Amino acid sequence: VGGTSSVTEPDAVCPKPLVLPDSASFADPAYTVQVSGSACFTPCPNTLVYEESAWRVAHIVPLVGSYISAVLVCFTLVTHIMKDFFAISMLCLGCAVVSIAVGTFSAANLDDSVTCSGNAGYVPFQWGCVLVGAIVVVCSWWLAAWSCIIAASLMLSIAHGWKRLRLRALQQRLVLPILACPTLGCIVLVAQDLVGYEATGGTLTVCLYRQTESKLAEVLFYVVSWTPIMLFTVASLAFMVRSMAAVYATQRAADKYRAPPARRGSVGDAPSGDDPAARRHAVARF
Repeated sequence: VGGTSSVTEPDAVCPKPLVLPDSASFADPAYTVQVSGSACFTPCPNTLVYEESAWRVAHIVPLVGSYISAVLVCFTLVTHIMKDFFAISMLCLGCAVVSIAVGTFSAANLDDSVTCSGNAGYVPFQWGCVLVGAIVVVCSWWLAAWSCIIAASLMLSIAHGWKRLRLRALQQRLVLPILACPTLGCIVLVAQDLVGYEATGGTLTVCLYRQTESKLAEVLFYVVSWTPIMLFTVASLAFMVRSMAAVYATQRAADKYRAPPARRGSVGDAPSGDDPAARRHAVARF
């Protein structure tokens, strides 16, 4: 049962993991969840959902993983910029942005100071987390789109003979649409209050989706965020299959050109294998 009263019984003892809230727990805009019939409140982070050790892992894994990813991806990004590989550079750029964003929020919230107020106050909304969630959605589109573009570029190069300069010009024209479409989608999701975290639902360390009672809003989130990614993935697989088919057809044609079929029974034909009798027969015929 939710409660906002700051009056607690000073001599009350709460069974773990319930707590007696401190004064910071009632600071605006935080809210508290009081256990009915007692002076005890659920703690923040909510250890009724996960144990303290699980919360520590949930904080440390995104922090360490995102910064390791950021370092490796930034190194790869610089390498491909120097080699002038535009599409792969754009792919690496998206990975770097989302890694840095997730790592920054994880570092800021390592002690739950962003999402919690005191030991029992839940901060229901935080713009930093909304921004990180929007970046995750946009970069997910971005990564899926550039993966598809790389697959399409490979197909155009192999199957249709497009040159590098022509491919680069096409890729550069696609930057703005790829960035604008998910950004507009994110504006819709943020306006519907669907981006952020669940204060009491155990997702304090994940900035992405906020649950809602509206099924229509939930469908909207999945349509805007995941449907384009699935479409880009299917298109990438189709381009890769087309590329492999073109490579196979080219190899077949090259094999036929290098090794024309032998004409059986012709005078002076080279003997097959290493049979001495066959060699003598060929010399006799010659």
